Formats: sequence, C-alpha cells, structure tokens
Amino acid sequence: MVRQGTQFYKSYTDPFFIFWKAFGLMHQGNVNEAINELTNIQTKKEIQWATILALIYYHSLCQTVDRDAVSQLKMQENDAR
Repeated sequence: MVRQGTQFYKSYTDPFFIFWKAFGLMHQGNVNEAINELTNIQTKKEIQWATILALIYYHSLCQTVDRDAVSQLKMQENDAR
C-alpha cells in the first residue's frame, strides 16, 4: 500500500498525505522511517497535534526509546493544545 502510494505521489508534499504515509510505514514495521516522515511535518499547524501524538506513540514502539525526544514531544503537546 505504501509503496504504491509513494510511487503515485512521489512529489506530493501535503502534510496529511505524509501523515498517513507514516501511519502505513509504522504498520509495516518501519517505525524509524515513519518517525522521520513525521518529523518533517511536525511544525505544520494544520496537523501538528496529531503528528506530535503519533510521534510519541511511534517512539514508544522503538526498541530503544529516546526519552529526551519523548519528553520534548510531550512539552510540545501541551503547547499545541
């Protein structure tokens, strides 16, 4: 699914598309790649809160949790509300 979407929308930069692409990557087991995708759109206001929540969740799925990143994301979550 992600592979087909990536080929079709290779130059597509809509933050909503990137968010769902990262969701697909996470479900395929590519958590680090999903985190990288979401980090690129983290500052987009229209999807910022959902991206922060997803990043917190995706970080929790990693074998080695980056606690500094998670705590920073939790502070951003409070600011985004």
